[in-house]
Amino acid sequence: VDDEDRDFEYDADGTLWIKSITMPTRSNQEKEDGTLWVRSITMPARSNQEKLEDLLAEVKVLYKQKYGESVDDEGRDFEYDEDGTLWVKSITMPSRPNQEKLEDMLFEVKGLYAQKYGESVDDEDRDFEYDADGTLWIKSITMPTRSNQEKLEDSLAE
Repeated sequence: VDDEDRDFEYDADGTLWIKSITMPTRSNQEKEDGTLWVRSITMPARSNQEKLEDLLAEVKVLYKQKYGESVDDEGRDFEYDEDGTLWVKSITMPSRPNQEKLEDMLFEVKGLYAQKYGESVDDEDRDFEYDADGTLWIKSITMPTRSNQEKLEDSLAE
């Protein structure tokens, strides 16, 4: 877009000046002292939307020159829904599942156990097992202790 077509410019101090067209209306008024007051409506030469659309077109051309493809191609990484909301497409690559990480850590711990105790935790005579659902069952042998009644009887006998 040529600078001459823009409806704004900046002066040497950086102040923004907007070019406009002033249109007089028919409701001019003359005051009692003879002063003529001209009522006018100031309208921008072009709407802000038109200016933005021109700037967007310029950016699209510059993008195509630099990257060799149009931002309007169908293979783009974004789209707008019916409400005009911008949606950015992305692909997230999953990291290893937690199960795999835990299995690797378990393998390492089993190796450390075998180094320290000289036997594998996977030996057949282990104190645990898994059922068909994968639930861990720990084998234990509970030795009966003396009942409270037996303890009381012993203390009374003394």
